[in-house]
Amino acid sequence: MTSLLALLGGGSAPSTLRVRVTNGTKAFAAANTVTIAPAVYNAPTLTPPKISGSFTVPAGAAGAEKVVVTDSASLEGFELVNTASAPLSVS
Repeated sequence: MTSLLALLGGGSAPSTLRVRVTNGTKAFAAANTVTIAPAVYNAPTLTPPKISGSFTVPAGAAGAEKVVVTDSASLEGFELVNTASAPLSVS
């Protein structure tokens, strides 16, 4: 439990997330500055992680696209992966 509390304390630097723009058949890696700051636990309050930053739509992307953001991290030796996506219209 002590090591979990240390991880929640925000002792590590924010991780950089992987951002892709996809249209279902092609996926383009997007240059980005998107980071996620760790959660902070200050008894009895838990402040959730914060995502911030921006990304550049890669050349070749057009029309109805989807943005996919992926974060992976290790917690106590277990690899955790979290993926979120949202529609994007490129014109």
